[in-house]
Amino acid sequence: MLELYFKYPRVLRRLRDGALGGEMDRIAAHFCEVGYKRASAKIYISRLGRFSDFAARNGGSATIDQTAIDRLCTACRRQHPALPRERQ
Repeated sequence: MLELYFKYPRVLRRLRDGALGGEMDRIAAHFCEVGYKRASAKIYISRLGRFSDFAARNGGSATIDQTAIDRLCTACRRQHPALPRERQ
């Protein structure tokens, strides 16, 4: 189902290789079924893919908890300084 949104084999492989790999096609199918526009679905799937990769590298098979999510947000802000900061 990811093929509805992405065409390059390396992108498809990357999306399917992370911690959520087995679920990515199901997530893409859900976006299609509920009527997300293609551009919006691609953005969400790409972000989920980034999280999936992060979780695979940093969490292994551990439960994804708030600490893991906070580490991802911190890492993303370092890579993309224009992202909004957490409100205090």
